[in-house]
Amino acid sequence: MLLATRGVPAHSLHPTLDALAAQLKDFPRARRIIGHARRILDTGPGADSGPGSDTSPGTGSSA
Repeated sequence: MLLATRGVPAHSLHPTLDALAAQLKDFPRARRIIGHARRILDTGPGADSGPGSDTSPGTGSSA
């Protein structure tokens, strides 16, 4: 929502996520979070919101 408010197209985040994933190759939890972000960018925020899909800090997810 913040990006849309500022006129930044969501697809512009893909190169940044790719660069982060490449640098964080030894950190599987970080890579899962980046993958989750990619799915949200590709499908929209409601598509990946099933039970247990929240990887936000403090949600009790122990990945």
